[in-house]
Amino acid sequence: MPNEIMLFAVSVGISVASFTDVTRFKVYNLLTFPLMLSAFVFHTLNAGIGGLGLSLAGCFLALGILLAPYLLGGLGAGDVKFMMALGAWIGPNLVLPTVLIGSLAVTAYFFASVYRQRGWRSLFDEAQLLLARLSNEESHSTIYQFSHRRRRPHFSGVRLTNSTYCSCCSLGSRPFRSLGDGAIHV
Repeated sequence: MPNEIMLFAVSVGISVASFTDVTRFKVYNLLTFPLMLSAFVFHTLNAGIGGLGLSLAGCFLALGILLAPYLLGGLGAGDVKFMMALGAWIGPNLVLPTVLIGSLAVTAYFFASVYRQRGWRSLFDEAQLLLARLSNEESHSTIYQFSHRRRRPHFSGVRLTNSTYCSCCSLGSRPFRSLGDGAIHV
């Protein structure tokens, strides 16, 4: 039953975040903070202080992984906060694979959307322009404006993390199974 609650909470959160990210280019605090808080409460009630510790570890691991890309302008603060909330739900064991798969999905989405809109030549021009902007260490706001001018969500691949989480669960990976002593069995 606890895994079903986790899967439901994560699925609903990802669905709402994906919708608002794709349609409004925002992931709202009204979603991320209650999602994060509910993960802390859920894991504390189900696994005690160890569950809270692992939930906090997942949250802060996501922050640690995504802070540099945020500071470089590669994604928005809402994306970081959402991944922190997701990390609080899924735990530290699944944060890195989820971020990596999500990043690959975003890269594929970016190249596919540019190619679909303007073709191969534009795809190479866009990649060159983005790399030039990043290598010149332009400010976060400039790169943020660059992304929004082209009307693409920064990290719209969050919708694919749902399938990542489902895949991990179906393969038998349980996010809160490993505390070392086996005390957590959520």
